[in-house]
Formats: sequence, C-alpha cells, structure tokens
Amino acid sequence: MRIREMFTMKVHQKLTPAGNLPPQGDHWAREGHHPFRALSPGYGRGLKHCKAIALAALAASLGGCVTWGGSRAEERENDIGMEFVLIPAGTFEMGCAGDDKTCPAWEKPRHRVTIGQPFFLGRYEVTQRQWRAVMAENPSERQDERGERPVENVSWDDAREFVRRLNEMERTGKYRLPTEAEWEYAARAGSASRYPSGDEEAGLGEYAWYRDNAHEGTADARPQPHPVGKKKPNAFGLYDMYGNVWEWVQDRFAADYYAHSPATNPKGAEEGAQRVLRGGSFNSFAGDLRASHRSSTLPTAGLGYFGLRLAFTPDEP
Repeated sequence: MRIREMFTMKVHQKLTPAGNLPPQGDHWAREGHHPFRALSPGYGRGLKHCKAIALAALAASLGGCVTWGGSRAEERENDIGMEFVLIPAGTFEMGCAGDDKTCPAWEKPRHRVTIGQPFFLGRYEVTQRQWRAVMAENPSERQDERGERPVENVSWDDAREFVRRLNEMERTGKYRLPTEAEWEYAARAGSASRYPSGDEEAGLGEYAWYRDNAHEGTADARPQPHPVGKKKPNAFGLYDMYGNVWEWVQDRFAADYYAHSPATNPKGAEEGAQRVLRGGSFNSFAGDLRASHRSSTLPTAGLGYFGLRLAFTPDEP
C-alpha cells in the first residue's frame, strides 16, 4: 500500500505573556469558547515563518500499517503557551520483543495495537511556568526562574487535578493524560527500535537527558532536569519523550495486561492500585529509556523526577 506523505507545519505566533491566565470576557465570544487557537497563516499577528517537515520515511517504516486522512498534521497552542501536535491514527507494534531478555515479563508479549482516532499530544512536557499558571504554585524540587524546566515532584493525583483545573479554566473537557498505548505510539513515531536513535545506546544523548549526560551544565555536576525542547525531537516533532522526567499516563498497571488487552484503543487494566509512568528521567540509566519500558507506582506518590505531558481530544471531523 502506498501511504501519503505527511507533513508537520510549524508556525510561530505571539504568545500570551508568561504566567498570565487566559483572558476572559469577549475573548470567549470571539473564540467560540474553544481553548485552542490554530497556528495557521490566516490567524492573528506575530507570524514569523512556517516550516514543512516531510515524514515520508516514517510512513514507509510503518510498512503500510497506517493510513492518514489529510496531508498535514496540525499544531495548536493554548492560552498558557502549551503547544500540541496532532498525532495521526494508526497501528504499531507495542511492547518488547519476546527474544529480548533485557525486558521484564510485563512488557511482553509484543502485540499489534491500533490507535483508532487522531489525538493532540503536547510537544513538550508540562513546564513549571505552565503548572504555576494553572495551579498558582510550583511543587518542583529543582526550580528555575524562567520556569522552563519540566514540572516535577507531581503525583498522578496532582496531574489529574491539573487537568481538571485546566479544563475548567479553558471551558472545555478535552484535556487529559494520554493512554499508555497513545504514549508509546507517539514516542516510537513509526520506529520499532529500542531508542529514538536505534537499538544501541550510541546517539541516545542527542534525544534525551539521562544519567550519562544530565549533569552537563549543572553547578554540582549531579544529574538534573533541563529546560524542555533542548534535544532533538522524534519524527512526530515531540521533544523529551525519553528522559528528563517520567511522564504519568492515564492507565492502571497490571503485569499481565498485554496478554489480553484490546487490539484497538486499549485504556489499561480495569483494576489495580498503581498507575503507569513512561519515558524514564534525568536520573535513569539508558536501559530504562527504551520505548517499551513500563514503570508504575501509587497515584499518591510524587517524586522529584515525576512529571507529565498532556493530550487533547480533537473535535470530530
């Protein structure tokens, strides 16, 4: 099957001043109560440039497993400066290969999963500035003045409250945590390899902050989280999917879930005390940054390397 090339359009637009809450009053009438403004040449002032990135290689690497309706993946931005990329629907191989002895049993079996609808995913992890704009405080253990580091020291319950308040503030109900399947699909971005750089650790540092390089530029030479977006993005244009901070997803954890999970839009175990984290952190070894790696803990646990990245459900076409 021939798969149409997909492009990602990047348009820069003047942002809301840092830390400001969304404007009220007639703003909502003008914008139709929609929390996003499309980054497109026809909207507003401050347009600088747009750049199309061909993803034909990504389509080819999926071996015909994905069909995309439309030739562009839109980017959107909300009123507190959170950028989102539209991830196309598609099918991928989730989990760890059966002959890979470095993976635990709960990352197996590798199985085919279909993401049935496109969804928006944050281009970056939620930053300290963005968290403060919604929650009026910054829980992070490693704070920076500009608030450009990812927020950390966040529990799953904290993340859920952030989502609730952001939905309320933006008068929508479409912000959410991604599912575990959505997260891995977006992280792999068409690749079946362990890391964004391939199956070997060489080159991982170009995409991720982790134990081997997260000490760079720090005063005490200890691993630290770094401002978002400083490493290479993956093929979907997402930054820091590997390393920097662990990212909470929506799912409950069950060690045997992959053996019986639905083939389309899996949403995690129906029962279980723990919630899933993905991606590894600045304090992780390289092996923990593999695309299939699953971690979990209680939803009340908030540690100095737990953060989040939001999803957003688009309108029906």
